[in-house]
Amino acid sequence: MRTSGWSVAKPELFDWLTYTDERGEQVAADAIGPRVTAEFERTHPGWQYDPLIPVTVVPGWNSFYALEGFEGIRCPRCGEVSENAMQLIGEWDETHRAPEAVCERCGLQAMLEDWHLRDAIAFAWVGVVADLPGCESALLQELQAALGGKWVHIHLHL
Repeated sequence: MRTSGWSVAKPELFDWLTYTDERGEQVAADAIGPRVTAEFERTHPGWQYDPLIPVTVVPGWNSFYALEGFEGIRCPRCGEVSENAMQLIGEWDETHRAPEAVCERCGLQAMLEDWHLRDAIAFAWVGVVADLPGCESALLQELQAALGGKWVHIHLHL
């Protein structure tokens, strides 16, 4: 995150969500980096963006939940919220593996991690928590290219 300009070291900064690691210690955060501020200046000329917005890499198995923005897990084919998929959230958390879900509207069968999760929930062994206005897609592409695996963007709305 630092070498690619997404964040800068700020040892005294912690995320207000107060993530803790497996020992129960608070996870330190970086501050947003020059790539984020440049994108914000490009898309919002004249506005100030707080340079101490935290960027937190959250280790260990965690849920990332849309909070007040929760709309449900949507089928990747027809776009409908699926109750079948929603009922599998607990299994995903307990087993640490995304189960297969079937859309009750169109019949699509797919692993839950491949459904539209942006306004719902996802589980992962590592997460990046940050307010990156307009940069989310670029960061996801870079993370996927550099680290592999499946990366999703969850919109946390408070």
